[in-house]
Parts: sequence; structure tokens; C-alpha cells
Amino acid sequence: TRIKADHKIHKIVEEPLCINIFTTGGTSATGVNGQFIFSQILIDCLLRLKTTTADKKELIDHCKQQYQSNTAELSNLREFREDYSPENALWWYTRESFFYKTLNAALRNQNIHIIFLFRGFISDIYRQLEANQVDDTLRVYRSQMMSSDELETLRQSCDQFISINSFFSTSTDKKQALSFVNSCDVGDNLKSVLFQIDANPTLVTSKPFADVSAYSEFTDESEVLFMLGS
Repeated sequence: TRIKADHKIHKIVEEPLCINIFTTGGTSATGVNGQFIFSQILIDCLLRLKTTTADKKELIDHCKQQYQSNTAELSNLREFREDYSPENALWWYTRESFFYKTLNAALRNQNIHIIFLFRGFISDIYRQLEANQVDDTLRVYRSQMMSSDELETLRQSCDQFISINSFFSTSTDKKQALSFVNSCDVGDNLKSVLFQIDANPTLVTSKPFADVSAYSEFTDESEVLFMLGS
């Protein structure tokens, strides 16, 4: 279990961080402000739209095809089909399985069709985060591998609005966050970055964040998860 947890966190650290930036000047290094607005409207629509059993079946069929030669994931899919409930959405998301991998890949690549099929599960995660919203300001950390260009884009975006195009996993344990970024292989164009975030729940209107340790497959991770689009 410890090895599985470490493996998942390494993957999070090394996955690209997809962001949108809203600048007061009207455009940004990642595109026009319309991209920022579109992503926020999309999330709002996903939370409003009801899901159907046909959508769930199509999603499972898609994952079956994607993992047809992976017996472990096919077993996870059977478990998901038979046992999933809204109350264990966070458990499924934090688990090292097809659910996390497929959802994050769709969000990272902006695969609208797959994101649409996931909308019911995104809503379930949202409701669990909302129900467990942190009450006090919290300092959290996130290790991330970033290209020099990505890092420069962030440096040029001080005092602007930045949204994350995925669920954003952080830790209250700075030492743990540093250990993962320090253990990653750094290429010629990659930088090791540690985000320090002071999250104030009084400023949250529609993007909750919560300590998900109690709902996670890895209960000792001190993980704080931010809603998609935070």
C-alpha cells in the first residue's frame, strides 16, 4: 500500500499542470481570457446536468476497451459497476485505478465527450468536498515538475486569476511534498517546483476543498483536494 501511494504521488508530481489564466489585459500567455471563462462555464454545466445509466454504461464500455488487456483494471471495473455509490466517490478518485487515470487524462486533454460521461461522478466528488469543506485557513503544499516555459508563464501571471483544469491534490505535510519532488528525475527543460498555498475557505464560493484523508484509499497521506477548476 505504501508503494502504491508513493507511485500515485510520483505520477501526480510528473503529470503536466494544466491551467487557464485570466489577465486584466484581456489575453494571456496560454490564450485569450475566453478559455478561462469557457472552463468555468463547462464545470458549472457539468454540475447542473443529470447523468443517466446509459452514460455510465458507455463510460464503463470505453474503459473496458481501453484496459482490455489489463486484468487488474478489468477487475476494478467490475467492482465499480457493482459497488459504486456517491458516498465513495472520493475513495474511487484517490485510488490508483482506471477511474483516476481516465478522468485525469480526459481533463488534461480536454476530451469533452469523456468529461461529459464523468459528469455524475464529478458532481459526487463536488458534493463530498462541499460537505467536508475545511473551516479554517489552511497552508498546503504541492510538488510539481514544470517546464521552464510553464514556470515563466506563472511568474508573469502574478496578481492574475489562475484556474486548474483538474482536481488539485495537495498535502499539509511540507516535508512529504519536498521528498517527492526531490526524488523525481529532472530533465534539461524541467524544474522542480513546490507550491505553497494559503487556502482561505471564506473566499470559496463554488470550488470547495477538503481534507480527504478519511475518504482516501491512503488514509495517512494528509491529502487536501481542491475542486476541479479551483
